Amino acid sequence: MGTQFHLKAACPSKIDRHAVNQILEGIDASMSTYRARSEVSKLNVLGGAKDWYPVSKDLLHVLKTSLWIAEESGGAFDPTVGSLVEAMGFGVKQPSSNDLDNIRSTARVGYRAIRIRLDPPGIRMIESRLLDFSAIAKGYAIDKVASLLSKRKCSDFLVFLGGEVKVRGRRSDGQLWQVAIESPLDGKPVGVVRLRNRAVASSGNYRNYRWINGSRISHLIDPRNNSIVEDVPDLVTVILPSAELADAYATALFIVGISRGLQLANRYQIPAIFGSVQNGSLTWQVSNALQETNDLELR
Repeated sequence: MGTQFHLKAACPSKIDRHAVNQILEGIDASMSTYRARSEVSKLNVLGGAKDWYPVSKDLLHVLKTSLWIAEESGGAFDPTVGSLVEAMGFGVKQPSSNDLDNIRSTARVGYRAIRIRLDPPGIRMIESRLLDFSAIAKGYAIDKVASLLSKRKCSDFLVFLGGEVKVRGRRSDGQLWQVAIESPLDGKPVGVVRLRNRAVASSGNYRNYRWINGSRISHLIDPRNNSIVEDVPDLVTVILPSAELADAYATALFIVGISRGLQLANRYQIPAIFGSVQNGSLTWQVSNALQETNDLELR
């Protein structure tokens, strides 16, 4: 998946590295837009075929979850954002233009053009769309690895993939797992989240971005046309039992902005942290579900 993977686990028998690698390789082969023969790349080449197209259970699951979160977030999270990702230069190809308004007006985005079939697993598009699962695939992969470890009766573990983390049980010293919260100012730890049987995912605009006509554009692209978010955060961290949902909601809450993001987090009881840099100073806002715990420590 073009990133680092780390696993630490206490298990009654030796971890089957091949089984873990199979999970990661299988999801990458299905959902990577950087692999021309991946399942999602083949779908995107179809150009909006209106007939049912068979897909794997993994891809159908992630697409189904993505469409649900797209609806809940009012389109802030959208698995059909691929044409915008490519046009802005965050995908495989070079940016098509430096005219941001033209890019947005010509991109074909909209999750409601997608139809899914559960049995047999299938997908069809009412209109042409380019799928992109970059904001959810890593979390899904982590959940699948964690499920494998649980089936092998591993009592305590930590799974890390490209910045997303899922844990079970405790560390070898008996303490709860601690995951650092990174500062958007300099990337240094500014706090910790103490976890047990939870996943953590973050989205930020301070690492992966490019300049278009003098404006700094984040790789976290808002797929909603004509929507302007005034209070865009610099970092959002989400804590949930599912790494897949934490991964996707971190993106959705980032894109809708701090005010709307806090409303969504409080409505769905999502533990979330919003970090914002103003005049060189870092401020935090925390959702109600996280305030009610002692799991977060910010400096």
